[in-house]
Amino acid sequence: MSTKPDTTEVILQNRPIFEAKYSVARQMRNMVLSVLSRRASVPERFATARLRTIYFDDAEKTSYFESRDGQLFKRKYRLREYIDPEPGGAFYSIEVKIRSNNLTRKVKKLIYRRLPQGYRPATFRGLIEAFEELTGDSLSMLRAELPDTELFPDVTVDYERSRFDDPDRAVRYNLDTNVMVFASNPQMGPCGGVYLEHDIFEIKGPEPGFFPGYLKGLLIEPFSFSKFVWGRETFFDGPGG
Repeated sequence: MSTKPDTTEVILQNRPIFEAKYSVARQMRNMVLSVLSRRASVPERFATARLRTIYFDDAEKTSYFESRDGQLFKRKYRLREYIDPEPGGAFYSIEVKIRSNNLTRKVKKLIYRRLPQGYRPATFRGLIEAFEELTGDSLSMLRAELPDTELFPDVTVDYERSRFDDPDRAVRYNLDTNVMVFASNPQMGPCGGVYLEHDIFEIKGPEPGFFPGYLKGLLIEPFSFSKFVWGRETFFDGPGG
């Protein structure tokens, strides 16, 4: 068991963060990774990770519509599991991601103890309660961000992430590969995975529109993409499913 204390505070990101997403053709994956490894900085810890993210939504699919329709203000509620984490790393992150136009902030709690074997969240509020019981910590800051309606598991996305830091700017690069989506069933768990046809490159930093010059000319195309929306429409063909 990790010696990391369970009293880790909820992390609230108030500084402006701009996010941009790009599609990367699979045949360019190794080239992009090679260039980033040479020109950007590889973090000493948590440079790579296998992730599983469960997205939650209400019965009216409010979060789905906000993302699908490109609304200026939107929220996502998710549980991120770090599969095979490094020693001392967290097992989970429970998060509310809030986006206003192209600025984002995030309220999250890192969890350093495992949930009981076989546990499957039935609601987001119930998940908060389970983590409070597991850690003995209050997650009131997360509770304050919840809507009045109940949130249920909707889709699950698995992927592998490589992380890089720009050596000259406060900019983070993520390359997500082998992205696979599952339909979520709180009783049965994930089932019936489908792979995304390309990889996803993300830029996160304080400068809107920034793109590293050393990646220009590669098959990296800007696009509007949400793993959550893609996953929901893959399995349910939009809100009618």
